[in-house]
Amino acid sequence: MGNGVRSTGAVRGALVVAVLLLAVGVAGGIVLGWRLLDGIRHPAATPMSGQADAVVVFAGEERRFALGRDLVEAGQAPVLVLSAARLPALVAGWCDEQPVDFEVVCVVPDPTSTSGEASAFAALASERGWGSLLGVTGDYHAQRAGLLLSRCFDGELSWALVDWPTPSWSLTLSEATKTVGDWLLSRWC
Repeated sequence: MGNGVRSTGAVRGALVVAVLLLAVGVAGGIVLGWRLLDGIRHPAATPMSGQADAVVVFAGEERRFALGRDLVEAGQAPVLVLSAARLPALVAGWCDEQPVDFEVVCVVPDPTSTSGEASAFAALASERGWGSLLGVTGDYHAQRAGLLLSRCFDGELSWALVDWPTPSWSLTLSEATKTVGDWLLSRWC
């Protein structure tokens, strides 16, 4: 009977140590993850100092394109750059017919993905000698778009985000998975 008590005490002690080690490991993982992901947190934290050279709009919902147009019309930049990956009806004609007050440039990303868009936007910026961009995307997409564009473009970046109603769990999981994948695997433009 004495051995059974000691055995139970040893198991409890080992369990307490295991729980403490797990708690320390989780806390350490959170702190380490926060530090490692520091560069891809919400990119809206950096406001533009003055006018941008161009507004670049990542493909997606129609509201992104409308916000990009509104920003250029308000004088935030002289050029509107659209990803022609998936153009909604609202802007389908903008690539062929230039609006009167500003220039529209449509780029076709290769591959047709956020990383392809970031690369295409950066290539155009390099070609035109642009030093600042104002990016437009959905708020749920901002971390990944910011990460990828900052890897391709060395100039000043600022962001205007379209609010997205509470994203579905599948969209949230998809974006989180893609962001971690891009952060870990796509270390270049």
